[in-house]
Amino acid sequence: MNQKAFQDLNLSDDFLFAKVMEDETVLRPLVEKILGIHIKKMKVVQPQKVIDIEPDSKGIRLDIMADDEDGSLYDVEVQKRKEYNIGRRSRYYHSMMDLDLIAKGEEYQRLKKSIVIFICTVQPFEQSGRHRYVFEKRCIQETELALNDGVTTVILSARGEKDDIDPEMRAFLRYLENSSDEVAEGSGSELVRRIHAKVCAVKQNRVREAEYMKLLERDRENQEKGRREGRAEGLRQGELLKTIQITRSVIQQGKPLDILIQIAEEDTWMIETIAGLIRKNGKLTDEEILAQISGSETTLQKSSR
Repeated sequence: MNQKAFQDLNLSDDFLFAKVMEDETVLRPLVEKILGIHIKKMKVVQPQKVIDIEPDSKGIRLDIMADDEDGSLYDVEVQKRKEYNIGRRSRYYHSMMDLDLIAKGEEYQRLKKSIVIFICTVQPFEQSGRHRYVFEKRCIQETELALNDGVTTVILSARGEKDDIDPEMRAFLRYLENSSDEVAEGSGSELVRRIHAKVCAVKQNRVREAEYMKLLERDRENQEKGRREGRAEGLRQGELLKTIQITRSVIQQGKPLDILIQIAEEDTWMIETIAGLIRKNGKLTDEEILAQISGSETTLQKSSR
């Protein structure tokens, strides 16, 4: 999470975006504007919904997930980093949304229409320079022939250069990165003013501020934990490298491993594994043995859980 003060958050920040867009009266007109459609009624399923199909699978956290009375399912994401994988992310998000429905008992033929919307502060397609991109599956040979699988991905970019959106959408994209009173008042957009009213309400909410501060603290704790684990791993690697060097010396001198096993801090399995690698291929460097040993140790730890 970006280490920003709560009052300095913009709509492009995940936390504020999710809290603002969980209000259906704000989300619905925005989605209508982006898609150019009218939605009678929309319901937010869950802000920042986590989908984990299997315990060992890669789960996803959706910024905003909503549905409408016509049976369409919407995922609206804000994207600040250029990760060069937005197409694959879209594919995975659609797949996980479908699997979530199937896991709840839906049959294939009853899968809902799914629309994933990425609102980006970056330009994912520099060769194009558009503000708005709509993707659906069509036949390569006959582009007018659509697959009609109910899957649509829409990408908005605040870095567009072409004249492909109206003034209100331009105003929204400007406000996305600078969610200030001045930008909202000067936007001339009823949509932006409605969104800004909700932004102000969220920022005045002490409970939301406390929630944000807890997330920052958790983020700092996770970072510190990662640094501690990194330091511990570095020390562990240094110990293993030293053990490899001593084991190699013992073998070269023709001495039995029992002597090393008695004095070394490593267990018998580790010493014998290192010795086996050295005897099998004497040309292996200490670093190459370390890489193999580290992988074997990780595998052993997982299998013992």
